[in-house]
Amino acid sequence: EAAIRKRAEERAKVPLKFRDSFKDFFFLPTGVLKILRLGLIIGALACFITAKTHELYIAITVLEICIVLFFIITYMLTLHHLLICLDWSLLDLINSFITAVFLLIVAILAMQEMERRHLFYAGG
Repeated sequence: EAAIRKRAEERAKVPLKFRDSFKDFFFLPTGVLKILRLGLIIGALACFITAKTHELYIAITVLEICIVLFFIITYMLTLHHLLICLDWSLLDLINSFITAVFLLIVAILAMQEMERRHLFYAGG
């Protein structure tokens, strides 16, 4: 009975109008940070594409863009209040850690190649 009550309380947190959830997301610090993170990853992808790098670098950055877009859409539509079986803050923390490790590896590999253009280094 306590689990049913908790589930009902979590669902009550979902805004009735989508525009309220969009407004709440874009004015929270986590929303702004996710948008900035998405912008930086798209910038790295643009640098990798213009420098004509290996497809692996492009694939990793596209994967990270998809994951960040998933979290942004989930938080904008407040779906994280409906899916209470997942701990969203822990999932977001794990995602940030894995993203940092993948992009650090990409940056290290990008810095080791000397014959590339400067945009390749900027993407790394």
